[in-house]
Amino acid sequence: MKQITVCILYLSLCLNCSRPPEPIIRNEPDYEKQRLKLLDEIQRSVLRISCSAYYDNFYYTKPQKNSDAVELEKLLIKKESTTNSVAGSGLIIFQSQRKNLLLTCYHLFDFQDTVKTYYSNRRGIPTKYLLSLSIKKSQAVYITHKNGRRTVAPLVAFDKKNDLALLETETIENLLLEKSFNGTFGNKREIKFGKEIYLIGFPKGFLCVTRGLVSPSPYKNKFMVDAPFNRGFSGGAVISIDERRGVCKYIGMANSIAYDSQLILTPEEESVNLKYFENMPYTNDVYIKELKLVNVGLTFAIRGDLVTSFLNKEKENLRLKGYYLSDEFNE
Repeated sequence: MKQITVCILYLSLCLNCSRPPEPIIRNEPDYEKQRLKLLDEIQRSVLRISCSAYYDNFYYTKPQKNSDAVELEKLLIKKESTTNSVAGSGLIIFQSQRKNLLLTCYHLFDFQDTVKTYYSNRRGIPTKYLLSLSIKKSQAVYITHKNGRRTVAPLVAFDKKNDLALLETETIENLLLEKSFNGTFGNKREIKFGKEIYLIGFPKGFLCVTRGLVSPSPYKNKFMVDAPFNRGFSGGAVISIDERRGVCKYIGMANSIAYDSQLILTPEEESVNLKYFENMPYTNDVYIKELKLVNVGLTFAIRGDLVTSFLNKEKENLRLKGYYLSDEFNE
């Protein structure tokens, strides 16, 4: 009986020892989910910007020899009105119940008040005889909000040298659709060779996120990113993400691309019946236009520390206008 009891105990111990070890369950964070959440929050802080300048254009015939005293009005051969429009992106850096403050590029609004062109001589040197005169009548800046509403956005402050500007616009009723940027502002140390970053903006008017790697730039106040760039991306946010800490940093602003240019002849922009000229000569007015051939994958961005310096410089003026920036701009 004792032998049987010993055998049963032995078998029981063997069975317990042969059980596989209990698996160790580790609750690893879902970095992909965290990254997507951060990007979704950031896109609510990026809005589409459009700016239009309206011009009266005057075209003159070249005066005959020995007729310098002819009045300019008598040389006028054509007058027309045109609109020059550009698009860009802006980042909400302050939000209240009534208004938003947007950070973007100054060149979006830098339209000349007056543009003159002159006739050239046989050697291609401009003469004193006026060919055309364009006078800006007005200019308007609009913000397209997440709910589709468009509001006017006056310029509050700018730094032309570093291509920085601040716009004021209304706040929409649904604050969940739009929010002020909730990340931190980095400094020069954040811009490292090979660092992975994200660009968020409105190229061609469409909300887009892309990513690339940081490289040095031949321009002093910029860095380069191997990310695609199209018209409308100017002012877009350049963001780095620390997925382990669940935070993002603003390290710069997309503002330009590398491109080659050519001068081409083009019909007037208002022409709508060009298809009828496919098999016959085009006889309407022809204009000279600069065609920019984009070098895809080379995007230049303004350094984030320049943005921070600009905001610090304007901080007191902004406070007087009701904009209270956070201490993040003290970095």
